[in-house]
Amino acid sequence: MPVTIRILSGARQGDEILLDAREFRIGDGPECEVCFDPQADPAAQGRLAKIRLKDDGWYVRPDASGAMLLNRSTIAGETHLRSGDVLRMSPTGPDVLFAISAIAPSSATTAAAEIPRPVERKPADVPRSAPAVTGNQETLTVSASSASSTPAPDSGPAPSRRRTWAALAVSAALLVASAWWVFASGRHGVGPAAQSAQAEPDAGPASDRTAAEGGSPPVLNVPAELALKAGEETVFSVSAVIPGRPASRPTLRADGAPDWVKIDADSGTIHCTPPATANGTFELKISAIDKDQPSLVTQAVVKLQVSGDPWTRVQEELGEAVFLVLVEAGNEETARTWPFATCSAIGDSTLLTTARETAQLAVWRGQGFRIWVSRSTDGPRIEVKDLRVHRQFVPLADKPGDWVYANLGLLVTEEKLPRAARLASTDELRELEEGLPLACFGFSH
Repeated sequence: MPVTIRILSGARQGDEILLDAREFRIGDGPECEVCFDPQADPAAQGRLAKIRLKDDGWYVRPDASGAMLLNRSTIAGETHLRSGDVLRMSPTGPDVLFAISAIAPSSATTAAAEIPRPVERKPADVPRSAPAVTGNQETLTVSASSASSTPAPDSGPAPSRRRTWAALAVSAALLVASAWWVFASGRHGVGPAAQSAQAEPDAGPASDRTAAEGGSPPVLNVPAELALKAGEETVFSVSAVIPGRPASRPTLRADGAPDWVKIDADSGTIHCTPPATANGTFELKISAIDKDQPSLVTQAVVKLQVSGDPWTRVQEELGEAVFLVLVEAGNEETARTWPFATCSAIGDSTLLTTARETAQLAVWRGQGFRIWVSRSTDGPRIEVKDLRVHRQFVPLADKPGDWVYANLGLLVTEEKLPRAARLASTDELRELEEGLPLACFGFSH
């Protein structure tokens, strides 16, 4: 009982391997009959699956660390294989499609040209309903769960009777086609040369398109959920096949994806590098589109769970709100500028610094110097129009004679600042308790 394996995703996508053995291996080692290069397919590194033929059929058993999935379900121990099952070597691929044939090895190569579509296991193998059609014929949309439906059990005639009826149907169709062609040729006076050209069958991709008329949408295989780390790249693959047309590859697209997600429309390889400040769940909508019939589309959603260091996000947000205070002397022709202090944007046009620096800036401004703030010494500048100091020392109302060193000064700008840090509210300050972690960040200019 030979097996034809088609690789649906990864660096070897599209490869087909015919195996005629009772046992073989799929993994990243050179001893494997189906080998994935860990440099080209990093998700397959350290993965090994053993496929074995028993009296009641084929079985797969993971023999390495890490989860493997069969039709999106994690494999627990040795599991029975059926024709059309999809083995995912890791949660991010690559995917392998099994086509089991009961014919002799000599004709298995021909049979492998029609690889069955992937199926999903259902409890008690209950047939699932056909894909739902939304909209008109030009905008057929099918969800991924319904697109991967299991074919209903055959309740028709026995195989021998089906072959007899099929032969009769084909013969009848040929007779009707021949009669129509003879009638058309005689009516329109087609000459010998033209008759020869019309009789020659049309080959090539057009035959696929003809067979696809009214066909099924692509079958899409995607992971349901992935865990990503903020600031790090994660690479995974999705795959799709068109039932009945294994040579045709659907176009893959990520709709509404953030700019840190990049997808290869042909191979299905997806690169995700969430920023250091990213956190939470992001939904990535994947579409598989039939190139010959663009109205046939299958869609599925992958949930991306992004986690990162909360302090990293705080540092990133605070860093974007830190500005440099610049002092400029001279006129436009002889102007000289030097950095003096730092400040933090706390409002649309308000920056916080110390009272001591603010008082010195007020002195220089009275001498004709101009005050600016900028994200860098040579970047865009925003002029400061007002300087404010409340008090360097604030007396305590409940302790006469005691003072708190506040040292707070404010700079007010002419234009709106690009970014501002959020200050704690009064209610949030009241909820502060001893033992809470604190962090100190330094920013260089």
